[in-house]
Amino acid sequence: MNWNDEGGAYDHQIWELSNSYSQLKAEGDLAGAARTMERLVVIYSNMEGSEVLHSVSLELLARDLLELGELQEAKLAAKQALEVDRQYIGMDLPYYPLHLILFADVLDKEGNQSKAINFRRDALNHMVAILKGDVAESTNRSTGRFYDPQQDREHMVRMCAAAVDLSMRTFGEGSPEHIEVMIHVAHFYENEYNPELAKAFYLEAVAAAERARRVYTPEFMYLLESTAEIYLMNDEEKEAEDIYKREIAVAKTLYGEESAEVSMSMGNLASVYLTRGESKKAEEVLSASIALDEKRDDEGSKDQMRRMRMLALAYSNRKEYAKALKYYSIVEEHLQPDGEDDPMLAAVLNQTGHMHRLLGRPDRAVREYEKQLAAVERYYGDQSIYYTGVLQNLAEAHAAMGDQAEAKAYLDQINRLCQRYGYSRNPWV
Repeated sequence: MNWNDEGGAYDHQIWELSNSYSQLKAEGDLAGAARTMERLVVIYSNMEGSEVLHSVSLELLARDLLELGELQEAKLAAKQALEVDRQYIGMDLPYYPLHLILFADVLDKEGNQSKAINFRRDALNHMVAILKGDVAESTNRSTGRFYDPQQDREHMVRMCAAAVDLSMRTFGEGSPEHIEVMIHVAHFYENEYNPELAKAFYLEAVAAAERARRVYTPEFMYLLESTAEIYLMNDEEKEAEDIYKREIAVAKTLYGEESAEVSMSMGNLASVYLTRGESKKAEEVLSASIALDEKRDDEGSKDQMRRMRMLALAYSNRKEYAKALKYYSIVEEHLQPDGEDDPMLAAVLNQTGHMHRLLGRPDRAVREYEKQLAAVERYYGDQSIYYTGVLQNLAEAHAAMGDQAEAKAYLDQINRLCQRYGYSRNPWV
């Protein structure tokens, strides 16, 4: 039999045995199902590239044997699953902590509860590290394996549920550890573009913290903020507004009526009003938050710059361009060129230039766009599509000044860059 024939034979055997296993389980013949799974374990152990299937089949076998009361055989299968995880899959993917919990279940049946507790704590530590994303590189280095959304997702979902349950049982409902795990699980579903499940975990975390009477804590404020953000992602502005108002109330109790945390939370609330197009409400909240900064003599922070940008946008939306320009200019003064501030600096300079144009001052707009061009060149390079966008600004500003030759020179440069990127026409027009 050649290799291909052998692979086809394995496929047929696996199909037959898998169907038989499911049928026996459905009929309640647990002993027959366990014997069938033993045969699948042997097949997977001899198939190259089937390490995950081997590990999972050992887990299923161990659970069946555990239910049958065959503790030593169950313990051996659980140990073998852990060994496959360590050697071939990695300890930083969901299989390993799930199998640590399985091993702890066997120890419980043996009456060794203290050792089982240690295994579950170890499992929880691994699960938290996986959810935080701290360990993917070490798995890749040791096994060449990264998290595979298609192959590993089912077990990742199981691991998320196990982590929430285990953290609650270990540390208590609403404890910082329990809340942290639920936040990480919510983040996992956010990254999977599943905002409904993410929202469900955020809301459950909020409810758990409330039941534990742990609402006046920094963790609860972070949780409220994360929950409001997911509401905004779902276009549920009213719900986000209510959560941010609650965040402000918690901040006032926790940090004081005039604290920086209150100012920051007010900025979060203003973002909802801007999203809804309620620029006047946003202006009122943002102005009040900046007044608190002044009262504390606490100005120039990154968060204040964020709120000033929003205030400038609120004024711009209401066509009060001079007021908008005032706040964009303040933000510009606080951003440092040639560094991590460059992307934000470029965006602010872009808006500053636009305000000058709207106020009928294209010559001053040109100066802002030239500074923007330098920031974009430092951060993105002079061949980037962002660079082309600034050239378009300059072309339009020069045209508004009547300098058609300079405008044409910029447009020619734009066309060359567009051809380089395969655009048939200028995307900024």
